[in-house]
Amino acid sequence: MTYRAPTFLSDDTFLMVNLHENAIDFIRIGAGHSSNDTQYCHLIGKLRLPTLRRGSSLTSASCSTDPLHGIPGSFQEAQRRCCPIRCKPEKAIIQFCVYAREVGLETNDDLKLFAFIARRSDLLKIVEDRFREGGEVVPILWDEWGRDSTRWSESEETETAWAADVAGQRQAFARTGPSQVHLRDFNPATIAKAADGLLPQTSVLHSESTHTSHQNCFQEDITSSLAFVETRSAEQVDYDSIFLDEERVVGLTVSHRLRFFSFANENRDSRIMLG
Repeated sequence: MTYRAPTFLSDDTFLMVNLHENAIDFIRIGAGHSSNDTQYCHLIGKLRLPTLRRGSSLTSASCSTDPLHGIPGSFQEAQRRCCPIRCKPEKAIIQFCVYAREVGLETNDDLKLFAFIARRSDLLKIVEDRFREGGEVVPILWDEWGRDSTRWSESEETETAWAADVAGQRQAFARTGPSQVHLRDFNPATIAKAADGLLPQTSVLHSESTHTSHQNCFQEDITSSLAFVETRSAEQVDYDSIFLDEERVVGLTVSHRLRFFSFANENRDSRIMLG
């Protein structure tokens, strides 16, 4: 199958990972003339992912993000409904996970997992500024958009990508075995506070570029620089998986015990505390 991970950006626009072309395709849902008309989809734009090595390929992909709750589109001006998630849906982050087969492998026994974060608002801005309906779709190369608009997991973090979760503008994960819980906040307001020294020392700003190993799948190491503020738990935990909302990180273990980490709001201390 060519496409994986369909994910809505707005009421009339969604994206899918194009495995065959190593790209993210953007699809617009056309407005029908009446409620009974069939609404057809058409391709409006394409973002290239980092170039793969000859002989390697993408085999699967998935996306995690908040539901829309009615982001207005061109044919549906929906009023925003109240919801328990405080982050506006158009500002939520999207976590992409892609599996790649490295050069020389014929089976899926040893696929490499890559994960990266992008802001829904950044992708919507690219749709607004760069894509035009009705004309030829010219792909935007990775170097033109990806380095500044994404943050890829570093090599030692990729094994945890399957267990990470996102909510609003935050991502949480813990590495395999006893380790700290990492909470990453991609909210520009939080980043600005960290840059001005207004957050506790336990909240660390990461604005420098990082380099994710190509793992014999991509032509070169992947450089990304989307800024975030990271807070880590004081104690180490051993969880099989993690999920979260805007207030809690929930860790699951094979013993079926639940451990809750509560996060204070942005007007108070943002340390991670065991609840």
